[in-house]
Amino acid sequence: MYKVLIIEDDEATCKRLKREVKKEGFDVITAYDGEEGVKAFRENNIDIVISDYSLPKKTGLEIMRTVLSERPETAFIMITGHGSQDIAVEAINDGALDYIKKPIDLDHLFIALGRYKERKKFKEKYSPLPAVLVVEDDEISRKFFVRELKKENYFVIEAKDGLEGLNFVKQNKIDLVITDLKMPNLPGIPFIKEIRKLSDDQEIIIVTGYGEENETIEALRYGAYAYLKKPFNVEELLVIVEKAIEKLTLKRSLLYRNRDYALIQEVIGSISKDKRITIDLRDENTKQPALIFAKQLIDELLLYLVIFDKEFNIVFQNKSCSSKLGDSFTIINDEWISKLGIKDYTFENFQKSAAKIFDADNTIINYQQIDQSANVLFTRITALTNSGIIIWCIALFRCEHS
Repeated sequence: MYKVLIIEDDEATCKRLKREVKKEGFDVITAYDGEEGVKAFRENNIDIVISDYSLPKKTGLEIMRTVLSERPETAFIMITGHGSQDIAVEAINDGALDYIKKPIDLDHLFIALGRYKERKKFKEKYSPLPAVLVVEDDEISRKFFVRELKKENYFVIEAKDGLEGLNFVKQNKIDLVITDLKMPNLPGIPFIKEIRKLSDDQEIIIVTGYGEENETIEALRYGAYAYLKKPFNVEELLVIVEKAIEKLTLKRSLLYRNRDYALIQEVIGSISKDKRITIDLRDENTKQPALIFAKQLIDELLLYLVIFDKEFNIVFQNKSCSSKLGDSFTIINDEWISKLGIKDYTFENFQKSAAKIFDADNTIINYQQIDQSANVLFTRITALTNSGIIIWCIALFRCEHS
């Protein structure tokens, strides 16, 4: 279990963050000022520090620089106040994983924590067991679900009715809910509605019987992923569970990639009102530290990133791209695209999307959903050099291989 240190001088906020972060499956330690936070960091094996910027005795930036100088592998998430964009960007430039603005958006915090877990999973080749909640009032059916899912190495929690199930959802990180429609104490439809009031960061499978078609349609309308109709066999159960977990993983991955992309925008260049990215390369001495960090951030991304010019000459590609495609390519062509391994995506598709960026001044971002498991995002980048202005394009690919 990863260990998180929360440093926040407001007691109510600190307790709230502790409760929510523990629910995400982390072990949590708290501190209420900068000096206490540094002491707690040094005395514990901390994986992630979540710290407010404005603290007694030390600022969040001072804490972060101490943390990263002593243990560079530690992830740091900065909490900033309204109008503190410069502090947030400075924190990212100095090595923070992410920043969260006040008032704290818990979904944003969960995305930051999810990005950390995903990177650790990628580096350590370790995947935590998906947590499945089985809600079924019939004990024989419930035990069947639990037994078969545990055989497949899922972490399984069981509840005998909707009220008990909802309590588990409130207190635990649940990836998948399997629920009967007909049960006492909060039946299936109201149960699903209550879950969706809390979060949409889990998939729901409903179990239905004969004559429950209307309830099934309603459940799907309120956010259930799929249904199992009685009677069903073990193979049907395992296939639909696997697909639900796969869908959730892809959904989370897209959220993480979107956040990665937003951070790249803020770190690489100054974002103008029209959201174009500008890199100033005219003064290498003043820009070099930011550019070095930007490259480190880009290389950390678990997606394929390439920068190219109007003739499709490759200016830069990140480590994920180089690992997948090799470093022999100097130009993007049919072979380069085919090696990405995205079904039914061609160089012609790529050319058309890039042309919208290069040729249309009012087109800043071009997003294309290729299929359920892959998408590509294009945006323009303006490089200011001593020789003049150069226009490049960035392409970010997210697919099941990245």
